[in-house]
Amino acid sequence: MIYNRILPRDAFNEANYLNCIGQLELLDISKEYSSFDGAPFDFGMSEDGDLYLLNYYWKTEKNDELYFYRGLNSREKFPLFIIFNGEYISVFEIDGTLSKEFLKILKQ
Repeated sequence: MIYNRILPRDAFNEANYLNCIGQLELLDISKEYSSFDGAPFDFGMSEDGDLYLLNYYWKTEKNDELYFYRGLNSREKFPLFIIFNGEYISVFEIDGTLSKEFLKILKQ
């Protein structure tokens, strides 16, 4: 779902989301799993109100597509999560490293 932006709230939300994507792309592992079409970032909002990019995702070793979500107005430094088999899985640990749960899903 495309959403109507409200400033300044959504400028901060999108900036933090892109910071998290930058953190992902700094990791060597990103070259193996990330997929981006090179087009302008295409933000959307889930039915639950979570921000995500329509044109950026990672593929697991089984070729499952994992889209990254960020809760609206989250105050965490790295608030990205994925939804996998109906479960919300944090992508990052508090220090910006990848969570064990996320790595396990990538390598399944």
